[in-house]
Amino acid sequence: MSSASEGSSLDFALRPPDPGQLALDERVRAMSPAERAEFAYRLRRQALVLVNQAADAAGTMTELDRAIFVLRRLYPEFTEAQLAHIRADLARRQMVSPDGKFAPGSLLYFEVKGSDGNAALAGKRFVNFVAEYAYTMTLAVSLGQIKTLIESPFSMTHAAVPESEKKAFGLEPGGIRLSLGLEDWHDIISDLEAAFEVV
Repeated sequence: MSSASEGSSLDFALRPPDPGQLALDERVRAMSPAERAEFAYRLRRQALVLVNQAADAAGTMTELDRAIFVLRRLYPEFTEAQLAHIRADLARRQMVSPDGKFAPGSLLYFEVKGSDGNAALAGKRFVNFVAEYAYTMTLAVSLGQIKTLIESPFSMTHAAVPESEKKAFGLEPGGIRLSLGLEDWHDIISDLEAAFEVV
């Protein structure tokens, strides 16, 4: 490789394909022309979905920065100091678009504190309110949908993990995880602001 191409955004094209890519290539070769056309259409559509989800996440995180009941926010677009404990360097290497730009994605995490200082109760009230009243969010432990999903990892996805281990991983009782969908981030913020009223 010449020194002119070092660090190029096309480096991914010069690397040998990994086993997963080879398996995908085989599956595509086995498709009929109609199936290939549908596959190509879905790939183009998925790129638009990912771009919109990342924009929603960035807008939502910016607004969360102003919320008085938020203790801590985690999103890879923020500073190295804010992300040191979640391996910012790894995020910057892995979260890259095909054109070489940083693409932080649509998943964010924040911690709420209650007006009474009880984060666990505040997180529970927050998630319960969203589950019952939110227009743009659905309570679920899944990720990567076209709709916005919300959950409390401490008491839902990681409920069986001992509390000491959860805390070692950075999960707190008042922690909320959002997987942003395609809703407009202004509408998501409206739902979040309503939920902040109950904490």
